[in-house]
Amino acid sequence: MTGVAGKPFSGSIGVAAPGSNSLSLSIAGAPMGMGFGFNGTALTMSWPSPVTGTYTLTLVATDAAGLTARASVPITISAK
Repeated sequence: MTGVAGKPFSGSIGVAAPGSNSLSLSIAGAPMGMGFGFNGTALTMSWPSPVTGTYTLTLVATDAAGLTARASVPITISAK
């Protein structure tokens, strides 16, 4: 995912747990000011005023059976 410093950034990541009726999600590595929402099938991200740099979000999803999946999501914010 990429964005430009000072311009609002947003994106989404699909999340699914076939056969499970519950899913928890943890997020690490988020830069200050980035916000998240979860609608059951997608994690949405928004960052009103991103700062130049490279960031890596680490997502860990756990279903009702305790099975987990991990993903790393790189985000690059370039200068204006």
